Amino acid sequence: MIIMGIDQSITGTGVVIFDTDKDEVLHKRVITPPTDIVKYAKEKEFESSEWMNLDVYKEGLIDLGGKNLIKVKDRTKAQKKLFKLNNETRFKYIIAELAEMLKNYNVERVGMEGIAFGGSGMTSTLSELLGYIKCLTLLFGVDHKTIIITTVKKFATGKGNALKPAMMEAVEDKHKEFLFDDDILEKNEDDISDAYHIAQYISTLSDDEMRSLI
Repeated sequence: MIIMGIDQSITGTGVVIFDTDKDEVLHKRVITPPTDIVKYAKEKEFESSEWMNLDVYKEGLIDLGGKNLIKVKDRTKAQKKLFKLNNETRFKYIIAELAEMLKNYNVERVGMEGIAFGGSGMTSTLSELLGYIKCLTLLFGVDHKTIIITTVKKFATGKGNALKPAMMEAVEDKHKEFLFDDDILEKNEDDISDAYHIAQYISTLSDDEMRSLI
């Protein structure tokens, strides 16, 4: 069975795809949407007409290729705000990446980290992102389950309050080299390890448990 574990975040979403039959990690990824609208436009290779629709162009802050016409230090607070990529666009960026992986790996189950309500001020943003991901799994006809992080931690380490190093250490030795061998992932290794354990937890559930959604 092909399972996708997701540790979602608006800044760095950890994804691990695991094949339970082969006991093998097929893919790892940290999805990091650009925070700057110009970087996003360049990455997506905007056409001239698309550049012209950006507020930063309309305000005379950049040219059609994204070159700054006003130095960063000379921008007003309001002008700086125009460069920030909005949450909705960042959600769509993450969803597009996840959709590609669901398709390419024929994922059969998806596990996601549940929201810790009463936590940080990011709760509403993370809830919205979780909603986007759930809708995506429904469109693909894939069973999904949200797992509270304390449950994942207890499953992985035996302690529901385990810290990040313990979660990383709990990854099976035979999978560590593949998961943690990329320098670009160094600051996001905890996102990868959480996604790994979510996938592992999901693999233990029966079909009825998967469909008993919370």
